[in-house]
Amino acid sequence: MIKKVAIAGLQLDNYTVRESIMEIERNLSNGVFNTVEDVSMDMIIAAEEDPKIKDLLENLDHTLISEVGVLKAVSEVSIQRKHEIENNDFYTEFMKRVARNHKQVYVLGQDRETVDEVCQRIQKEFPKCEIIGTGALDDTAGASEAVVNDINTVAPDVVLSVIPSPAQEYFLMENKDKLGANLWYGMGKVEKKRKGILGALQRTAKCHRFARFVHQMDRKATTNEP
Repeated sequence: MIKKVAIAGLQLDNYTVRESIMEIERNLSNGVFNTVEDVSMDMIIAAEEDPKIKDLLENLDHTLISEVGVLKAVSEVSIQRKHEIENNDFYTEFMKRVARNHKQVYVLGQDRETVDEVCQRIQKEFPKCEIIGTGALDDTAGASEAVVNDINTVAPDVVLSVIPSPAQEYFLMENKDKLGANLWYGMGKVEKKRKGILGALQRTAKCHRFARFVHQMDRKATTNEP
C-alpha cells in the first residue's frame, strides 16, 4: 500500500490508522502546533477552484482521507483502508488515545447546536475525555477573534473543529499562528451517512462524479489545457 497518493494536483497521506495515530501522538508531545484534517472529495474539488484552499491542504502536517471515493478515483483502495475510512476508525482511535492520555479538548463549530451535539456524542462515547471549552462562530459578531482568545485562555491540547469546509480552512489560515494549542484536528461538517439503498446510490453517484473530475484534472495536466 502506497503511503502518499497524488490526486488532482494534491499529495495526500494514505497511512493506516495505526500509523497515523502513532505520528500524531508524537506531534501532541513535541510542543509545536500541528495541523491535521479530514480531506473529502468536496474539499479536493474546492482546492482546485480556490488556490488558497489548495495551499492550506498542501501545508497541513497530516491529511486523513475521509471518503473511499478519493482512493477509488486513483485505484488505490485496499480492503484495510476501505474498512478504516468507512468506519471512521481514525476518529475513534484518536479520541480513545486523547481520553487515555488525559489530553484536553476544545470543540469548535459554526453554530451552537452542532457544537453541543458533538460534545454530547463525545461524552457518551468517550466519557473520560475532558472537554475544557467550546466555541461557535455564529454566536456573536467578531466571534473569530473571541474564539481565538478563548482557546488561548484555556490552552487545550486539541482543538477539534467541526466547522464546515471551506469556512474551516479559512479560519485556520487566518488564525493558525495565533492558536495556543498543540493540535488542530479539522473534521469539517459532521454528517450522518444515509442508510439503505438510496444512501448507497447517492454515495456511488458522488464517487462517479468525483472520478470524472479527477480524470478531467489529469487530462488537463497532461495536455496543458487551460
